[in-house]
Amino acid sequence: MTTLVLSAEVTDVNIGFLVIDGLMDENGNFYIAVPQMADIDLVPPNRSSKQLEAFINTGFQSHVKLDFVKLKTEFNPKPINAISLKTFEVLLARLDRKGNVKAQEFRDVLAGLSLHQLFCDAFGIRFEKEERQSWLKARMLTKETFWFMGDSIKQYYLEHPRQEKYPSQNYCEAFDTLNFALFGKRSKTIKEILGIGKSALNRDHFGQNSLKKIEMIQRIAEAQIKYESKKPVEAVKFAAAVMNYQVSDFRE
Repeated sequence: MTTLVLSAEVTDVNIGFLVIDGLMDENGNFYIAVPQMADIDLVPPNRSSKQLEAFINTGFQSHVKLDFVKLKTEFNPKPINAISLKTFEVLLARLDRKGNVKAQEFRDVLAGLSLHQLFCDAFGIRFEKEERQSWLKARMLTKETFWFMGDSIKQYYLEHPRQEKYPSQNYCEAFDTLNFALFGKRSKTIKEILGIGKSALNRDHFGQNSLKKIEMIQRIAEAQIKYESKKPVEAVKFAAAVMNYQVSDFRE
């Protein structure tokens, strides 16, 4: 482990609705402090560097070495352990594979984005800062209303059971109807256009305006299913009619 001690600047890094403390040393390199990782429940608190490295590597054949750097800030005159963004991304991947829910959520939020770019935003190194943060917030809102709507669909079919013709038909029908109403295309066609795999998320490639439309449709449809007992497909059609959006390119 390195014993290098550097001075670092601290600033808030906005990752959609999540805010973390970002660190930048005098050489312009970005870091995340180990205590910060504990604060957001990625790793157990009060672990030594050796214990943390052992925790990350447990269950894996290959060993990842965490190159810790000691940083001093105006808020922490006593040096604290920190890791580089590249190491942090490796750590996130390992935790995700270990089933760490927080790591999975963190990686979902970062889909299509770069931690380096977000740190540049926070420290005033511009990479279309406002546009990226606005897109990320829109994407997070679609995820939130997606799960609410998904729960309502699940409850609807518990109360109105039917035999699905194919796996996840109850959900796919509703969201395919949403895609067709907004973009004139089914999910499968959109994947083909994007050239992405079956398990990839279409919406990670959608434009900000499209995400905002999806969020509104899901919000209205969820209420119709939950409170009016409307069939999910019909609830989506109702929401689309209420909003009266013109068919558009999903990349916009």
